[in-house]
Amino acid sequence: MKIHSLFILHSGGVCVYNRNFSDEFKDLQTDLVTPFISAILSFSEQVISKKLEVLELSELRFVIKKEKEFIIVILSDSSENLLFINSRLEKIINLFFQFYNKIVKNGDYEKGCEVIEDPNFNNQIDTLIQGEEEVNQLKTHESYKKIINYFTTLSSEQEIIGCALLTSKGSIIYSSLTDDVFLRAMRELEIRYMSGVFDLPELFYTLGNGQKVCERVLSYQNFINLLLIIQFTKNTTLGMMDYSAETIVEKIKSLL
Repeated sequence: MKIHSLFILHSGGVCVYNRNFSDEFKDLQTDLVTPFISAILSFSEQVISKKLEVLELSELRFVIKKEKEFIIVILSDSSENLLFINSRLEKIINLFFQFYNKIVKNGDYEKGCEVIEDPNFNNQIDTLIQGEEEVNQLKTHESYKKIINYFTTLSSEQEIIGCALLTSKGSIIYSSLTDDVFLRAMRELEIRYMSGVFDLPELFYTLGNGQKVCERVLSYQNFINLLLIIQFTKNTTLGMMDYSAETIVEKIKSLL
């Protein structure tokens, strides 16, 4: 996972919650980050009159959402899928306000205090960040093991180089793609989301090394879309790739 930290700030800049998810930024000082975020947001809104939602610095990405009097920020690698991060933010916002409204009602929180500490809340945040609630729903389906075994067989018989199955929210169900193809697929998923064409049913392209990739959208139980990515060797013809992809899709559909 390439999500490093979560910050929840009052609009005035006071950090009320912070959680780190990776070792890279475990020693990151909150009092250095939160004034920076607050200042950047203020500059964006007052000087250029635009709402800042994504800020990229070198290989890092800040994804920012404002909700009521709070600012919720996720710090990740720039390679992390933006669609996945935004889906995490939506769920975190809902969870936070449920928790916040409860502790305010019970008199357990005073505005202006700097830290919210609750082990149960931490655990729920960790689950949301990892996308477990979405992935587990699919992994507990009886067809999951059959699909993974099928993918493993295809790879072992060298019919394909690798493949991946992602949810439309960017959660990774399974992947055996090479790193470069996987990163491109995640970027492609972002483009589909931002352009509103996730339902583009099929996409073929050839890599610089001659390898070929097919992307197909599948429907899972009529309520969630899955993106299937298949990586073929450079010797695979377009006709054979089309035929093999259709065979794989039909097999998965029969298992789902």
